[in-house]
Amino acid sequence: MATTNTDGTIQVTFAVNAWGAAAGGKWPHFQLLLDGASIGEATVSSATQSRYVFTATVPADKAHALQLVYDNDDTVNGEDRNLFVKSFEVNGKTILSIDPSVKYDTGKIDGLNVISGQTEMYWPGALNVPLPATLFPSAATVPDAETAATMTTTIKVKAYGVSAAGQAPHFKLLVDDQVVGDAWVNATSATDYTFTAKVDPNEAHKIQIWYDNDATVNGVDRNLFVKSINIDGQTIASTSDMASYDKGPVDGKFVVAGQEGLYWGGALTFGVPEEYFGGAYVPPPPPPPSKAVDIVVNAYGTSAGGQAAHFKLLVDGQVIGDAKAAATTTGYKFTADIDPTKAHTVQVWYDNDATVNGVDRNLFVK
Repeated sequence: MATTNTDGTIQVTFAVNAWGAAAGGKWPHFQLLLDGASIGEATVSSATQSRYVFTATVPADKAHALQLVYDNDDTVNGEDRNLFVKSFEVNGKTILSIDPSVKYDTGKIDGLNVISGQTEMYWPGALNVPLPATLFPSAATVPDAETAATMTTTIKVKAYGVSAAGQAPHFKLLVDDQVVGDAWVNATSATDYTFTAKVDPNEAHKIQIWYDNDATVNGVDRNLFVKSINIDGQTIASTSDMASYDKGPVDGKFVVAGQEGLYWGGALTFGVPEEYFGGAYVPPPPPPPSKAVDIVVNAYGTSAGGQAAHFKLLVDGQVIGDAKAAATTTGYKFTADIDPTKAHTVQVWYDNDATVNGVDRNLFVK
């Protein structure tokens, strides 16, 4: 339990897990600042990961800003001096440098050339780590042991990928919005990537696979494919009802049902009930009944610029087909497998409206 001083401060242990590459006989050096004040410095004189520990007295129950400043980057006779920071520890709580909250202010520390946090500090600058007040509890706010139950769970991500420009797809694994690890998916067939995380066995948890380097290079499309996750031996498919896919920027705007192909970057998110975390395992329900249903769209259209009106047919947000509309009413037939015991949303999405040289392209659905 934390001991609170009479002035409302507590003593906190900070650690930096890092290694370096020397140049000109000198190793990388960093300063560690808390709320703008130096709490220590170190020369990282090892090519293997080492732990650099600092202590500071800080106000309790308040948020703080941690900053690691890399201040001697250089290239000497073709040798590139670099600093590599794997993670930070604050009173035993680990924060990876690739955590979404961490930002890397490259070059001059002026807020102008800021990128996402990363392990590799190839340029001078600073890793900025916001620290929430929950990391600095006073004795009065530390939870009782009974309410802080934790267990270590093993999470396997079964994935494969397609590389582009010599770089494999990369993802971060987050549990309840905290990064617990990352991986480069060099495998071209489904392979398990294994992580461990501490969780409360009495709660449901959010598990998120964040694909963060999607790109097309010289016509080659880098892609990540996730077949499933496995939690302590229990497999959940990426197409499960527990999964959803937030495409592109992870901002909640383009969210679809879970799928294996993460073609647009973004995050595949699983909402996993507490039964998967140390409780009595309840197998998932059987798949819903399925029935093939024909859907006929009676439509016609007017063309413009030599292009007919085009539409997609969606059922419950999933595209099941598309068509170009003829000039006279025509029945366009689609077939969908649906659960006959539930209501469904059928959507005709007209997606190429335009006016070309004064001619208006339109779709008419009878």
